[in-house]
Amino acid sequence: MRLGDAPVRAVPAMSRASLFGSSSLAYAALLALASASLTDVARAQASSAALAFADSGPAPTSAVIAVDDDVAAGDLSAPCDVGAGGFTLELWIRGSGAQHTAPGAGGSVELPGSAWPTAHALLDRSLPGVGGAAFGVGIAGGRIRFYTGAGASGADAEHVLEGRQRVLDGAWHHVACVRDASSGIKSIYIDGALDFASASGASSADLSYPNAGLGGAAGSLGPALVVGAAKSAQQPDFDGAIDELRAWSVARTSGQILASYERALPVANAGLVGAWRCEEGAGAFAADTSGAGSPSALFGASAPAWLLAAQDPANVALVSPGALPPGFAQSVALDALVEPTAFRFLPDGRALIAERSGRVRLYAAGALVAQPVLELPAETSSAERGLATLVLDPDFAANGWFYCYWTTHAPRNRVSRFTLVGASAALASEFVVWECPTPALFFHHGGGLAIDASGHLYIATGEHFLSSLAQDLSVQIGKLLRVNTDGSIPADNPLAAQGPPQDALWGAGLRNPFRMHYDAPSGALWLGDVGGNGASAWEELALVGAPADYGWPWQEGETCWLGPGACTSLAFPALAYRHDEDLDANATPGGAIVCGPLVRSSAFPLAYRNQLYCGDFARGEIRRVLLDGSGAPTTSAIFLRAPHAGTVVDLDVGPDGALWYLVYGVPVGGPPEPAQLRRIAYVGVAAAPPLAVASAQPASGMPPLAVQFSSQGSLDPQPGPAALSFAWEFGDGAVSSAADPLHVYASAGLYTARLTVSDGAASTTSAPLSIQVGAPPQVQVLAPAPLSPYVAGQLIDCAAQAQDIEDGALAPSAFEWRVLLQHDVHAHPFLGPVAGTTTLQFQIPKTGHSPAHTHYVVQLTVTDSDGLATVVEVPLEPIESLLAIDTAPSGVPVFVDGEAFPTPLVLESLQGFEHQLSALPSWSGFGAPLAFACWSDGGAANHVFTAPVGGASATAAYAAPGQSCASADCGYASYGSALGAQALALLGIGAPQPAAAIELRVVGLGSGAIAWLGISAQPAAWPLFGGVLLVDPGMLVYSTALAASSGSASWHYTLPAALAPGAEAFVQSAALDPSVSGGVAFSAGLRVEICP
Repeated sequence: MRLGDAPVRAVPAMSRASLFGSSSLAYAALLALASASLTDVARAQASSAALAFADSGPAPTSAVIAVDDDVAAGDLSAPCDVGAGGFTLELWIRGSGAQHTAPGAGGSVELPGSAWPTAHALLDRSLPGVGGAAFGVGIAGGRIRFYTGAGASGADAEHVLEGRQRVLDGAWHHVACVRDASSGIKSIYIDGALDFASASGASSADLSYPNAGLGGAAGSLGPALVVGAAKSAQQPDFDGAIDELRAWSVARTSGQILASYERALPVANAGLVGAWRCEEGAGAFAADTSGAGSPSALFGASAPAWLLAAQDPANVALVSPGALPPGFAQSVALDALVEPTAFRFLPDGRALIAERSGRVRLYAAGALVAQPVLELPAETSSAERGLATLVLDPDFAANGWFYCYWTTHAPRNRVSRFTLVGASAALASEFVVWECPTPALFFHHGGGLAIDASGHLYIATGEHFLSSLAQDLSVQIGKLLRVNTDGSIPADNPLAAQGPPQDALWGAGLRNPFRMHYDAPSGALWLGDVGGNGASAWEELALVGAPADYGWPWQEGETCWLGPGACTSLAFPALAYRHDEDLDANATPGGAIVCGPLVRSSAFPLAYRNQLYCGDFARGEIRRVLLDGSGAPTTSAIFLRAPHAGTVVDLDVGPDGALWYLVYGVPVGGPPEPAQLRRIAYVGVAAAPPLAVASAQPASGMPPLAVQFSSQGSLDPQPGPAALSFAWEFGDGAVSSAADPLHVYASAGLYTARLTVSDGAASTTSAPLSIQVGAPPQVQVLAPAPLSPYVAGQLIDCAAQAQDIEDGALAPSAFEWRVLLQHDVHAHPFLGPVAGTTTLQFQIPKTGHSPAHTHYVVQLTVTDSDGLATVVEVPLEPIESLLAIDTAPSGVPVFVDGEAFPTPLVLESLQGFEHQLSALPSWSGFGAPLAFACWSDGGAANHVFTAPVGGASATAAYAAPGQSCASADCGYASYGSALGAQALALLGIGAPQPAAAIELRVVGLGSGAIAWLGISAQPAAWPLFGGVLLVDPGMLVYSTALAASSGSASWHYTLPAALAPGAEAFVQSAALDPSVSGGVAFSAGLRVEICP
């Protein structure tokens, strides 16, 4: 276990619009979320109808879903023709034992295929009398049976899995049957929990309907999935209700099933190939709503009956329509915050809230106290520096102590203790507990703080984007520190006798451990470590125990980058999830875990208690971590679906037992996401609060401004006990109880209006409406121009001017600048706020945060005397330098800026950026041990590699131990970068010598391919195919057509004698290859080896 492209746009009134219109589906959802009350995710019921089936002898009721055309010519299988690989079938059922008399086998048992025809069929995709490409779900003895056939080729034995739990008790139950083809394991889940699983190897064969069809041999029901009845007249049918049927072309995990079984899923969910929600309520079919295009379920000659929730709520399955499970409601408690980073509730019910600026605010009686508790002199002008975390002393009720993790102007990260007296804490009360000896760089400060029952203060520090330092015991960054609350060193620290800085170390190998939580009842200390930047990177949750090395950068998640068996001394995470896991379709892979509290509150239903709740800043979600009897994690499931949690930065359990969390706010791009304190409470499925939806037209104009407000869309999911009432606050002191009032704003200013609706039992407040009265400043950014290109190390000059109708030319005091580093769909603060100046200059870094998938955005806010502001965002355009990085032989991991990557790798870098390239000293992953021999650019095993104009390549060659680079087999090697269908990859081969004889070999060709190889002293175009990198094509030499043999083609070439010693050469390849799409393959996908 381990513990561990757009023009500039002015956006008035502090709102922001995306400058990259298609940047994120998540932003679109956030916009919808911002336009209505947050409680819209908690409406109690998504299902309005279900289907009742009856076992009526020779003519049972049924629904039929066609999965294939059953014709030999071509394959016209429907998307829901699952079974070729892993698959999942899900549905809600309700029935009683009296109508289902088929005997079972005692439960939790694996049975032969002969047990299938005796079960009451819920779903039947068998092929009676024909063969093994079949599966089905039924009930026997009140338990679920999951049948799989032998496969079209007869590769498996027919198999029936009988579950443990009885499901025929008159209540609704969710059933999921999963076949994992890779392991052959079959599983049954009941109500989101694993019921029973087979041994491995039970079913792996292709069970999809045969592409060539079976003609009349299978009968009229052969090419179909039958719902509610069996295909065979000799098999009993189902007598009960079915709702929310889904088919997946993937084997879903336990966490995925648990996260979604009681929710209606969004359209185009990854892997969802059929969703028959049965919402029609009338008619003779149930349509597929998955977006995959599967056929409707057509009712048989004896049609099932419609059951309607309007007649009886118990007629349908209880599923939530929103981002939270049924019965949970989310609301906004506070939104008058600026870059909040952390919060903690005090014993008296108030809360301390930290803001990055250094302010500590007080939340009391449902409002933010105007006067800050404390204002730290924090350094906040650069990147992620500032006030990151606060935590209370265990004896806070007696001593009033709280601890802050913040950045001084030195700049160094520091943990200070302050004393709260009433509603304030004097800066003079500071007691410095710890200060990092290493200066605080731009990113990855960590900041997790926790105090255990023995009074030990744990401090989790980030590695400042210098990954190798996470393993360096001479520094305190990338570490877990353990000190006493007075800053002294506990005697039992493993290196206490060494003195500073090692004496405080309790753990090493951390990347960016942003949050920790200590659970006093269990004594468990939880730590979340934010993972790398790639789609295959992992977010980690550690259960802190004895001193340990958490592995970064040698190990992350389940991956050991050092080779087989080389990470046994490292502590693997208690739980981890990959950036490309559990995503809705079209979502961008990513992650930034925010470790939250273990919720024990009786205010949550039993199924949601005694679980750890963690947010994800990058995804905008909250997930719950289930624990076993020993307190170890077993799985995690999405609790609040992305992107509805926004940029969550901290979570805590409130005095009311609800889950509260803090939203940092979207600082750049996309629709506005205000910084907020939010609350998630369980209100029950029969007591869902009303939904408050507010709108205003117009939202801006000159005074006097008449605004028509509307409550249209507000509703009460469970009406009563009283009719909805309305309470408007217009932000200027006026109020109204009308549903759709007209209000006139007399004076210029920026106002916030809210609507609260009540049904006599519960009330809900809408998302705030911003009303701008008057004319905001007119801002002109003089420099830089939108999409100005930049390279690493470049100085960027910024200048602007602004005019206001009332104020005229605005003074520098009205200006505030920020620079942000936009990384995929989230942003990092890079510089600012810098106020009081109309100009700004900053330099693009040459090191630090990876330049892949990033660009800088200059953001200027200008505010006039009425408080009206205009925000202008100017995106800059990076000049890319594509780097093709590989090893010879290919497949040995390499480290770029301390982060491990599999090879071959194409890295989207920035021209002039200085990367740290590191090769492993040895590798045994391919059998015989290999030792590092050389880099193709002549650099040492660990060296700086600057991204040049036009890109480059670098290859680390490995050979048998003791061999030199020259004796390594094809010691110079590289790999084509995937630059697009018609782009050519240029592959550096290091430092060839004049008149040297070399062999160029292209590997990876299909049978019958014809290839060309070329070499150039400079990056050059490929004349045969119209290449795109036009640099001195006269210097290019290329081979005649080479026929592939055994997948490769070779060309022997002698380098020119006039070639300058140490000169760089480039190779490239192209092929006419019938095995690839379009018949043409360039260097992308083809391995090119350069052999001495």
